[in-house]
Amino acid sequence: MNVKIYTMTHKLFQKPEDPVYVPMHVGRAITEDLGYMGDDTGDHISDLNPLYGELTGLYWLWKNETEADVIGICHYRRYFLTEDGSRFMTQADYEEALSDCDILTSDFLSNGGSNRENFAKAHNIADMNAVGDAIKKLYPKDYPAFEKVMADDKCCYGNLMVTTKEKFDEYCEWLFHIFAEASDAIDVSDYDMYHKRVYGFLSEVMLYVWIAARKYRYKECRIGITSEKAETIEFKQAMTSLIAAGEIAQAKELFYGYLKIRPDIRENASDIRGEIPAIERLIYIMHEEKKRGERGFLDFSRELPLLLEHYKNIRTLIMQHGKKVLEGGAAYFAEFPVSNTALSIIEADIKGELSLYEYLNEGRPPKKVSVIVPVYNGEKQFQGCLGNLVHQTLEDIEIIFIDDCSTDNSLAILRECQRQYPDRVRVIASPDNRRAGGARNLGLEAATGEYIGFVDCDDVPDTKMYERLYAKAKEGDYDLVDGGFIYEGKDTIVLYTGDEDTGVLNAKKRSRLIMRGGYLWSKLVRRELIEKHHLRFREHVPMLEDSDFLDFLFAAAFNIGNLKEVVYSYKNTDDSLSKKRDRESYCGSLYEAMKGTWEKIHVLPNYKKLRYALDYTLLQFYSFAVNACLESHIAKEPFPALEMLQKLRKLRRKAVSPGYDNEKLKKTLPTLDVAIMQMNDDDPVKLLEVAAELKWEFASKLP
Repeated sequence: MNVKIYTMTHKLFQKPEDPVYVPMHVGRAITEDLGYMGDDTGDHISDLNPLYGELTGLYWLWKNETEADVIGICHYRRYFLTEDGSRFMTQADYEEALSDCDILTSDFLSNGGSNRENFAKAHNIADMNAVGDAIKKLYPKDYPAFEKVMADDKCCYGNLMVTTKEKFDEYCEWLFHIFAEASDAIDVSDYDMYHKRVYGFLSEVMLYVWIAARKYRYKECRIGITSEKAETIEFKQAMTSLIAAGEIAQAKELFYGYLKIRPDIRENASDIRGEIPAIERLIYIMHEEKKRGERGFLDFSRELPLLLEHYKNIRTLIMQHGKKVLEGGAAYFAEFPVSNTALSIIEADIKGELSLYEYLNEGRPPKKVSVIVPVYNGEKQFQGCLGNLVHQTLEDIEIIFIDDCSTDNSLAILRECQRQYPDRVRVIASPDNRRAGGARNLGLEAATGEYIGFVDCDDVPDTKMYERLYAKAKEGDYDLVDGGFIYEGKDTIVLYTGDEDTGVLNAKKRSRLIMRGGYLWSKLVRRELIEKHHLRFREHVPMLEDSDFLDFLFAAAFNIGNLKEVVYSYKNTDDSLSKKRDRESYCGSLYEAMKGTWEKIHVLPNYKKLRYALDYTLLQFYSFAVNACLESHIAKEPFPALEMLQKLRKLRRKAVSPGYDNEKLKKTLPTLDVAIMQMNDDDPVKLLEVAAELKWEFASKLP
């Protein structure tokens, strides 16, 4: 049997002596020849290596390898090991392992979330969705396997495999057919060098899908990593030289500059010694010590290995002794002094509370956009949101996540996101549960951007959303810009702000915008407008906390623009409060929305010109709330319906014009609903008696 295990490489390396391993230079068509067999002869896609990674080698083997009976894929530093891990597998080992299975893979590993969630953390989930759509179209019988794998919490990584040439060809034909179909929907033009290798990342999951769809028997094998990535070694050598010279500012610049190009250096497979996080902390500590004039790490040593050992020792002592570390570690610190700065930074890091945001943005101009995202128990819903936010194509952006006292793992996930993207992600842990409005207010206090965006954590903004909205805002020097969105699972595209209402706003345009309504998350708002009026959200309310905020913006903004592009995917979750119909919270929220809208806007100089539009909005809230009270009363729920009806009537008399001559309202609400409001205006007690007797069914619901 002819067995060939091809070792994919883009670097010179120490190849195994066993002839079963055959080095293959992938991307040779566009790089300097390494002297190995290349993927750029015959039928090839070698020039697409920046997009496909090692898959250009798989393509070449599929199209050109004719001698092998068994074919395998490994990497220049990753190899299949025997069961005891003592050595690389030989031809005899491969033949024996395949005697009772169809394919060998690397170990299936779990990263603590579903494959969909994990892909979304690091990449654009739209690319994986495009692949799913292609499978549904080309191989509909395989789509259930795709969905199952995406929901699974484990996967085999690295595109490592060994199987017969027949099955290898079958897999490649299936894989490249799908990628060709999906390629029209995958746009990598704005991706950095690392993320452009999107097909390589997609294929790691696709191998599992193919195995599951074909129900092939697979065997997991141990993988040995012979060295760190060549790029990681070169990076650490550069850091060693800069620290030895005491050039901490340059070390910081190099560290984060390289991280943008190769974010994978943080991964365990790249940094097998686990030194990268410690180096990052060391640079920060030395920077702060130098700024504060404290003696510290640079006085201890300038040799990186010794500094790492010193850092590790201090960290261990803090973990052992906590606040009493100076007492518990007295003997060590007597010989090796430590600064208070170092102790506080390492302690914060251990607690998961360390933020490098201010440090990384020190001396930089303010951000162009601040995106504020309230989070409460979102671990099962917000992975797509997180992934697309951290990969926004707008460079000068800050993402502010506010954890509103979540009881799940949301805060830990956000902290990890902050660790991976320290220069653009900020995490605020609210000291108490303030609901979405209160969380957004914390975000507004922290925001530095020229413009503000708001995102709900279970929705998915497009990766180009804020680049496009910001460009539109600057184009017209707009106070507000509104973008298009889609409802998840539907083909409907919505843009609330039409061309007739763009430009400089007058009373007519403002009124139409207020009556039409919309959503805050599809918009970009000039922060100066918000701060000029000290505009904030109502706190501790379960819904509609932003209705008065948005109406005020329409009333106070100088101008508005629109972007005729879909930039946001809205997901109306089944467990949202409006669907649960908790009537007490529902009625209370409607009452507060009425009250808040009137209180914010009736003090504006243009209030009288907007009265008609505001009457329309407030009477809708009034109708929904009155109907909900009657529904509760008819259902005999333990809810003080009469008390709420009386409060609503009192507020209606204060905030809304008398009568019901509003033509827009008459066209929107059924005649019965208008009559019910009139009855509540006259006598809430009588209204409850009539409702209980007739058992009305109500047509009007909250939009």
